[in-house]
Amino acid sequence: MTQVSMAETETAPRYEALVSLSDAARRGWLAGVATRTYALVAGRLVLADHQRPLTLTPCFDLGDDGEATTLVDDSDLVGPKVATDVVVTGTVRLETPASRHEVAVGIGRSQRRAVLLGSRRVAVSSRGEVSFDDPSTFDTIDLGLARAFGGYDDYAHRALAPPKQGMPLRPGPFAYPRNPMGSGWLIDLDRRRADGMALPQIEDPTQPLYPSQLFVSNERAWLDAPAPGNLGWLPHHCYPRLERLTGPLTTHETPRHRVFETTFEDGDDLPCERMGPRGLQGAAPGLAVERLRGDELVIMRGLLPGVDELRFALPRERPKITITMPNLGKRTPEPILQTVRLDLDRRTVSLTWFGGLRTAVAIPEAQVVQCALAVRHSKL
Repeated sequence: MTQVSMAETETAPRYEALVSLSDAARRGWLAGVATRTYALVAGRLVLADHQRPLTLTPCFDLGDDGEATTLVDDSDLVGPKVATDVVVTGTVRLETPASRHEVAVGIGRSQRRAVLLGSRRVAVSSRGEVSFDDPSTFDTIDLGLARAFGGYDDYAHRALAPPKQGMPLRPGPFAYPRNPMGSGWLIDLDRRRADGMALPQIEDPTQPLYPSQLFVSNERAWLDAPAPGNLGWLPHHCYPRLERLTGPLTTHETPRHRVFETTFEDGDDLPCERMGPRGLQGAAPGLAVERLRGDELVIMRGLLPGVDELRFALPRERPKITITMPNLGKRTPEPILQTVRLDLDRRTVSLTWFGGLRTAVAIPEAQVVQCALAVRHSKL
């Protein structure tokens, strides 16, 4: 896997930016965007020595075919979000190895749990009966969709819809729409091929994968398949983010159960017939419920070594964003907290803020550079 960023041409990190952009309704904005990073020290936040720069364009991992897979970090240069994205990244490390470990994060009404499991494999009998090994013990697991339920069934693709001679095999409908890069997604063909297959290590506790669920009847039955455990970014090409950006593109059977994403408060817009206000959200389901102020209580369970539960408040700081425009003078738009990033490896919390002025149309870059941006952080 090769990590790439479209921002590699930037010569220096940027912590503030004045940009012209559009929101989910395609309205224009002239906006100041600023980020500030805090270190988690002795159970409280202090200004970090190393500040995380703005992410100017989305950063992906690429598969062997050059296609984007995991969303490593999403762009900060987007229009105003209707809710604050809460995103947890990094590695969970245990002081004492375990075969099962529960984690959770909550800020305000945004919250999500996950269960981490040791490595385990599938066993398939000669009669096609499926069973799972008990999970082994582990002491570290990287959070991310690669270890969650999902994947691409290329065997079923070749068997049911082989490409024309000379054409490449593209995942398409045989990839799990919620998570094409995970493991466990299989169409019910030739069950013996799953014998010895590795199973997901991150699950949502309400969506465990049982042996009876390992094989789905067909590629359109995905809405009733287990939803991936996820506390991090949701890639643009995954459900429901893709649907929120473009409207429904993936066909499916009528679900037999309530759709998982609609069980959270931030799933009230599903299904989406066209791009809606939540089209800019990049957090996992359940972690973009409301717009945060910047002083809320954070609860982290099982995410840091040796700490069962950690509670602390967001930093109670807010930027004053001032935009100066030729002939119009200074404007100080109300700042919006766009994203809260919790980085387990660096033990940091980064906040990204947006302060924007509505414009009739997108402003050309030649005019944006004539404007000035000033950002000053102060206590609430």
